[in-house]
Amino acid sequence: MPDSAAFIAKIAPAAQADQARTGIPASLTIAQAALESAWGTSGLTRQANNLFGIKGAGPAGSVTMSTTEYVNGQFVQMPATFRAYRSWNDSIADHSVLLQTKRYAAVLRADGRKAARAVATAGYATDPRYADKLIQLMDEYHLYAYDQTGVGEPTVPAPYRIAEADAEKIIRFLSAGWDAAVSPAGREEYHRLANEVRSSAGLPGQ
Repeated sequence: MPDSAAFIAKIAPAAQADQARTGIPASLTIAQAALESAWGTSGLTRQANNLFGIKGAGPAGSVTMSTTEYVNGQFVQMPATFRAYRSWNDSIADHSVLLQTKRYAAVLRADGRKAARAVATAGYATDPRYADKLIQLMDEYHLYAYDQTGVGEPTVPAPYRIAEADAEKIIRFLSAGWDAAVSPAGREEYHRLANEVRSSAGLPGQ
């Protein structure tokens, strides 16, 4: 099976850097790459470093392969000429160039879901469920998190902090529950909650 985590880790930095430069959501770039390349395992990706199924001649030439298109209400196989690249990063950069054209203007600086619908509406693929498939990938693999920062890993929310005085008030209420608890397990739970509150206020546990 394709290693989705490794695939995302490999292309996320380039996708995020391109978002910072162009306004194309990294979540869209990652989802399209995953869908179009079957998580980097397709023959087109292995032979030509083409992650997005972009047709034509690329910086490393082209390859002719069979592709699936939706024609007259059904999926059909047909040959097509696809761009070849020297690396995945070149493929991502070329994808960004394509999406900056007037045809895909609604993609720029949109959130991931809106961008997925915009790229489908503009005719990127013939599959009538193309947007739904992209959004499903974004939801399942939490790709929106990669839109929150320019480089590296997705942003991790800062731990919740409360004031020391508020923590002490909460702990006093918990102490009343501890006194009323009739079982050791109940008292242990109140003790755990009190330490969680202390930790949120930067206080040492007891």
